[in-house]
Amino acid sequence: MDIVHAISDDPIWNLCLNLLSDDSVSEIEANGPNAFFYKRNGKRLQLDISINESDDKKAIEAYHNSIKAGLVKHVHSPWPYKENSYIFEGPLRYTADKGGPAEREIRGRCHIVLPPAADAADHRPACNRDSAQS
Repeated sequence: MDIVHAISDDPIWNLCLNLLSDDSVSEIEANGPNAFFYKRNGKRLQLDISINESDDKKAIEAYHNSIKAGLVKHVHSPWPYKENSYIFEGPLRYTADKGGPAEREIRGRCHIVLPPAADAADHRPACNRDSAQS
């Protein structure tokens, strides 16, 4: 997939959020630093992306940093993002093509289960897409 919108400061979440602008994509899910998925037309597919680090601890740290840099500002949660929390969730909103003729708001739900509630190999942020024309 080509990156169309500069949405996120993190390249992994920029790719994921760009996928949500496609009407055939309904969900983005990450099951840890090396397992990113999306749902297109009801079919779950794996993205060929990962956070490559030398060990699990560094990968989890990089994963948290990518969430903070690339995703948190688009999630309108009543609770702040905390790495030692069990969950981070809330509505996800951003505007694609802001100010342009194809401007459109992308909305969805973001639900992130974090370690220690999830094993390091199986923490799952998921963002479901629900788009509406502006």
